[in-house]
Order: sequence, then C-alpha cells, then structure tokens
Amino acid sequence: QGSRLPYHFAEAGGLKYVMMKKEKMREEGIPSPDIIDPMTFPFLEDANEYIVADGAGRGTNTSAVDEAMAKADEEFSDV
Repeated sequence: QGSRLPYHFAEAGGLKYVMMKKEKMREEGIPSPDIIDPMTFPFLEDANEYIVADGAGRGTNTSAVDEAMAKADEEFSDV
C-alpha cells in the first residue's frame, strides 16, 4: 500500500508531501490505505490528536477479541 500512494509536494511550507485525499482516491478506484495509515502516525507533523474515521473498525470479529481477552484473564488471574 505504501509504495503506491498518490502524492504531490506542497507549494508552501518547504518540502512536504501531500497525500491525495481518500475521497479522491476512492473516485479514481484506488483502495483505501488502511494498513499503511497507522504506520505513518509517528511522522505526523503538528498533530495533537487523530480522529478515527466514522465507522472504523466495524466488521471486525469481536468474538475472537472476546476469546483472547477471556484467555488472558484466565492466564493472569493469579497476578
């Protein structure tokens, strides 16, 4: 995902990469870079917070998470 993201350089503010907006990428048939997004967070400049897109995380297998949490609780119950 990271090697194929469309970008351009900002005209102001020095040499900064500007990524194409997800809406525009969607219009052009480019899939959303959901895997590479969190990998870029450490490189955000002047960002005090990040707001997750509405509906993000839906469709995940919550039963697997619940099972993992139950197993972890069981394993660490004596700690």
